[in-house]
Amino acid sequence: MLDEVQLEKIKATMEEEHRKDREALHRLMRFLPQNGNSAARHAELLATDSEQSDGEQAAAMTYVAAVEAILASQPERKWTVPEMIKELEANGTEMKAQRPGATIGRIFRKLEKRHKVRLVRRAAGNKPTIYKAIVHGGESQE
Repeated sequence: MLDEVQLEKIKATMEEEHRKDREALHRLMRFLPQNGNSAARHAELLATDSEQSDGEQAAAMTYVAAVEAILASQPERKWTVPEMIKELEANGTEMKAQRPGATIGRIFRKLEKRHKVRLVRRAAGNKPTIYKAIVHGGESQE
């Protein structure tokens, strides 16, 4: 029979292994959107870990996946970089980048190369670049 000290030691070891497994799973899930999987599926997988708080789930999601999720939730909306930053912050995504505008701009260009967004209007003067999500393999309707 195991005494209380031994049981606590086993419990602590198992909890540590479980924590490491969760961290490994989340590191793996960060790369799912880059492999052609949808951001919605990525968010769904993050939500399956019921032991994490909403803040931890948001931190585990990459900026690219967060932008894709927002684009998927509002496919008809046209987006500028400042609008996307405001939406990300409203959804609880912590912007740790020193220059969030540059980061989100790069994400839009990356998504444009992946044919997930299209350029509606290039920046000119004080008017920002506008992007729009591409829906179901075709361009979204104007």
